[in-house]
Amino acid sequence: MKTIIIATGYAPELSGLTKNVSAEMLPLLDRPFLQHVVENLIAKGVTSIDFVINEHAHAVEELFATGQRWGSEFKYHLCKEPEKPFELVKNIFKVNEGGCLLVYGNRLAFSSIASADIFSDANFLVSVWQDGEKEVFGGFAMIPSEFCSDLDVNMSLSDFENLLLEKASSSQKIFVDEPMVLDTYTSYLKCASMAMTSENGKLIVSGKVKDESIWISRNVILHPTTKLIPPVYLGKDCRVSGKCVLGPNVVISDGTIIDEKTSIKNSIVLEKSYVGEGLELENVIINKSLLVNAKHNSVLNIPDPYILGNLSDQSVKLVVYRLAIRFAACFLCILTLPILLGTAIFLKFKGVKKLFVFDEFVKLPTVDDMLMWKTVKVVRFNVDLPENGRHGGTRRRRELFYYTIPRILGVVCGKLYVVGLAGRSIDSVSEMGNDWRELYLQGKLGVISEASVIYNNHPNDDELFTAEAFYSVKKTFKHDLSLFFVYVLKLFVL
Repeated sequence: MKTIIIATGYAPELSGLTKNVSAEMLPLLDRPFLQHVVENLIAKGVTSIDFVINEHAHAVEELFATGQRWGSEFKYHLCKEPEKPFELVKNIFKVNEGGCLLVYGNRLAFSSIASADIFSDANFLVSVWQDGEKEVFGGFAMIPSEFCSDLDVNMSLSDFENLLLEKASSSQKIFVDEPMVLDTYTSYLKCASMAMTSENGKLIVSGKVKDESIWISRNVILHPTTKLIPPVYLGKDCRVSGKCVLGPNVVISDGTIIDEKTSIKNSIVLEKSYVGEGLELENVIINKSLLVNAKHNSVLNIPDPYILGNLSDQSVKLVVYRLAIRFAACFLCILTLPILLGTAIFLKFKGVKKLFVFDEFVKLPTVDDMLMWKTVKVVRFNVDLPENGRHGGTRRRRELFYYTIPRILGVVCGKLYVVGLAGRSIDSVSEMGNDWRELYLQGKLGVISEASVIYNNHPNDDELFTAEAFYSVKKTFKHDLSLFFVYVLKLFVL
């Protein structure tokens, strides 16, 4: 018996999550939703499946291949319009004698049917879920060839559902449990909850079950102070820090890091995402830096990697790099501690009452929307340097003692890099030209800047723009290292 799965990725209300993956390939616990659908069919005895696909078709083909892994035969058909696949469906029916089992790839219904053999003797059967007084299509139907031949090829998926329910008599309906339906953010969260609850837990799921409805996969690091409220699923290679509260109805996907004192409930965190410290998250879907609020149907990109971040291979290298920079800054702090104390004593001797002040800078990188800007406070000595009139070497050395050395503490705290762009206030950034501001906001804050190395005296706006534009093109570790050594060299040469 031929089975057709419609998995075209048509889900406009999931658009925030489907830029790089089709809706049916979104993960449900440990594997794509569509794989659960296929495995459920295989368990019922289905041996031949035709996939009707559209968006990100390669991912579906790569996962299922020829079907040999499941002991079945899989074929793939690419349709032009994801919301109108029935022209292609009709063509598949033409080359197959008899009827076909038609299945929606974004729905998974459990029924009392023990085997798909029941469909072999049937002419027309439709799965139905009774939602109160309303009947809802359950996700699969046995369709005779003559029914399909009369279909309007421009019919939408929802119109087809209504047609099935209208044509099926009471004896031609198979009533099923409430199906998992993956078409909105809210339904995605509900699918995860249904998959983890005991009464609906009929899926194949990897990971060892601890206590009641708690799945813990391999290589999970779970701090002993973390509280898990079932149901909770933890994917492989996850790390959960201390004093976190996870659950109920929480899925933490593979390779995810949850920082300390964070509370998550009724939410999904997709793979290789970083969730920052002290957050309270509920009814959300997190995909790296993307935050989806299912309750309000809103999608927000979080530019701050300390709130939500990407732990892909490249981002892991960045995290390691930042940690290395902070450790190096700790070493510099120890080396320069005598200079810091000596400068403080000198200024106190000169009558400076308040030794330290904090400059407030726009935190980089960030987006162009001023409402999204955050600031960081960076310490320095309470001494203002004149903009002009001093020899470059003298000014640079005064800047070293009063500004640079105290700001190394900002590198240790993760607020600054050693080399980057000079810090600016919100007012200063908002007054920049559009091109300059866009360039600046994509940079990183540093104690030492390109302009401070190139120009001996205080640079004007044109010089600053030139230096920052050049740095935005050349900002590599090698270039940062070169600027650092040139800066140190000029301290002694000039």
